[in-house]
Amino acid sequence: MKTRKQRLFINSMYTFAIAIFSAILVAYAYDISNGTEIQTSSTKKGTQEILVSIAGFLGVTGSIVVGILQQEQVCFMPLASTENHRI
Repeated sequence: MKTRKQRLFINSMYTFAIAIFSAILVAYAYDISNGTEIQTSSTKKGTQEILVSIAGFLGVTGSIVVGILQQEQVCFMPLASTENHRI
């Protein structure tokens, strides 16, 4: 059984990961809206293509809304919900 401190750490890591994802999504959407060419990554090509297509579909405003909603979902996730997750 994980302690409260461990669960808080896990939730913090989820929040950090989602914040990075949201920032990248908004950055791609901003670049697409300005017509900036996005260079393909050599190591994560598939992941990048998915993010670019989502960013293109949502646009800047939609990407910001998705980022905010994701952060709210994680911030209000109860600490007990990570109890069954394995690290």
